[in-house]
Amino acid sequence: MNGFETIMAWLDENVKMHAKRRTTLGYLVTAAMMVRGLGVLALGRAVDSGTTAKHAIKRTWRFLRNPDVECTAVHEALFRQFCPKRGPVVVLVDWTDLYPYTQLVFALPRDGRALPFLSKTIYKEGGEGSRIAAETWALEAAGATTLVRGGIAQDEVEPGDTIHVRCHPLRDGSNGCLLGFVTTSGGVEKEWD
Repeated sequence: MNGFETIMAWLDENVKMHAKRRTTLGYLVTAAMMVRGLGVLALGRAVDSGTTAKHAIKRTWRFLRNPDVECTAVHEALFRQFCPKRGPVVVLVDWTDLYPYTQLVFALPRDGRALPFLSKTIYKEGGEGSRIAAETWALEAAGATTLVRGGIAQDEVEPGDTIHVRCHPLRDGSNGCLLGFVTTSGGVEKEWD
């Protein structure tokens, strides 16, 4: 199996997505593995779909600006694929500047690299309130099941409960943290890691 066929087999099995968008994503992932830059032109020219470069570039551009692309399905599949099956789950968190936007990125560490599995992009001009809202959105996305896997008993956390988290700063001093403690709505603090 070549790279494209391997990627398509994984996408078909793990990502619920419109078939044509899934195929385009397969071509783009294959192309991204072969090029240094990730611009629309570089990706489009590297797509090997048997069409002209002009068509591949247009296809790439349409895919990347399509608001209906099932990003959440891809993020969930990546997380399921690369999340450790046992033990604590380390999640790297970082804000990235993409003027005029800023992006909150969550990634799993994998072989010395960060594998992003979730992101939220907001306008920079939105201020600190927008950042706090994005961080709250991301923590809410974790869900009770993730907490239970981390050692919090199921009857301690119910969907909709408010929890408080405390993080350990990263050892290298970079932006981000390792989730260290979770305090349930009952006021009981549990060590997460």
